[in-house]
Amino acid sequence: LGRVSDPAEVATLALAFNRLLRRLEESLRAERHFTQDAAHELRTPLTVLSGEIEHAMSDLSLSAQHREGLRRAHDQVRAISELVEALLLLRHADQLHLEPDGGFIPVNLCDLVRDGARELAEQHPGRIADVVVEADDEVLVAGNAPLLTAALRNLLANALKFTSPGESV
Repeated sequence: LGRVSDPAEVATLALAFNRLLRRLEESLRAERHFTQDAAHELRTPLTVLSGEIEHAMSDLSLSAQHREGLRRAHDQVRAISELVEALLLLRHADQLHLEPDGGFIPVNLCDLVRDGARELAEQHPGRIADVVVEADDEVLVAGNAPLLTAALRNLLANALKFTSPGESV
């Protein structure tokens, strides 16, 4: 803020605002780095927890009560993992605003949908028949693959969440 020709009082005010803006920018940058670092650090332990819970659930000698407890724990680990991924996604999306082209490249939307549907079917094996992809071989869009993947994943998960078994998604 400010110009060389500003009166002294305005120049002093502009200088104070510029300092404030620099401090705010530094604070936001530090917060973004902390969020990204924390999210990255949480990924590995959450993956290990998920794997250990899945392994424990494969034990056929477990009672139904213990198996149900492990299933609830696994659901919570998945929810936390999704939150961590959302933090990383927000950080990535924020970074796109700094890039002149927004990080857009040609992306085959159909491939992303098929991959998302396959991933959803793996997470919900009882609903495999409900998830059907009817799409062309190739539909190219200018976009950011990780952000589009996250958006499609959310759409598919919500579609599955808000339909009953036997209803098509």
